[in-house]
Amino acid sequence: MSKKIVSDEIDLLDVILIIWRKKLIVIFIIFISLILMFSYLRVQPEKKIIALTEVRPLTVYDEAKYKIYNLFITTIKPAYLSENNKLDINNEQSQQLNIGKTIKIIEEVNNLEINNINKKFLFNLFIDRLKQKSNLINAIKKFNLIKKEDYLSNIKYEEAVNKLATSFSIQNADEVSLEDKTLPVMIKYEAYDTKNWESFLKFIEKETNIEIQKKLSEMLNNYINYVKTIKKFELEDLENQIATNTTESERNILEKKKSVLLTDKYVERIQSIFSSSPISKSNDFYAAKIVYDSTDYRIAGAESSKGVMYIIASIFGTIIGIFFVLIANAIQTRN
Repeated sequence: MSKKIVSDEIDLLDVILIIWRKKLIVIFIIFISLILMFSYLRVQPEKKIIALTEVRPLTVYDEAKYKIYNLFITTIKPAYLSENNKLDINNEQSQQLNIGKTIKIIEEVNNLEINNINKKFLFNLFIDRLKQKSNLINAIKKFNLIKKEDYLSNIKYEEAVNKLATSFSIQNADEVSLEDKTLPVMIKYEAYDTKNWESFLKFIEKETNIEIQKKLSEMLNNYINYVKTIKKFELEDLENQIATNTTESERNILEKKKSVLLTDKYVERIQSIFSSSPISKSNDFYAAKIVYDSTDYRIAGAESSKGVMYIIASIFGTIIGIFFVLIANAIQTRN
């Protein structure tokens, strides 16, 4: 038994010595394996790239500015509403003189979204706009992410733009809570070429925030026009009632109501509050931000990286080289 062990040890040493003497052949075969792997990877079809980019809502500091704005705009009321409460008239007179109509205005304004702006409201506006395919298509064309001159016809160009827009999706938008830090809302983009993608994200962030700012301004302007219209109608009603009423006390009440209505600065104050809010500042306003400079790029699927493929090629090349050297040596020894 001891002799057999010694013999086995001698054989193993012989193998190691043979491999060492022929190491250049082994290295050459490894080199050939790496070249073959390189050639194989070069002829493989292009892999899709998945780009993941986080969308972040307002910071706590910026949201605080809107809390102050909301407080101001819901607290302020037209002066003539206070005057109405002071008028010494009964319910029948109030109905006859049409006093108190403007109270409904305040009830309306307190329910408007423009007066309850917060992080969630702005973030939802931002995400909803990103989800609209038509907005994305317009942004692709405006940014020139796909060049029209690269296509033979307008139909082919439109097809390419639509295909690119389809590869754009929002992840976790329906499930995520803004307080849940483990589920960030992500923009997912799948394509073979991600050139200029981060620049495009920066572009759509700016365009989306500009459009949201315009919509919010439009909402406030619509409300102000509504208030002005109601005020105009009420003045017309008061003038008609003054002309038709014969009771001196009723005319005095109506004249007082008209005077307060004419001198009221409610609209001007609302405009002043809005002009000092973040919404009116185009350089500072944002509903959400796209963290485009931290985009995570991944190869689609669970495919191995090139580095792993080269390591595998090296291992197989080493094994093949060793077998080749040993077989060649055995053939040479027999001869």
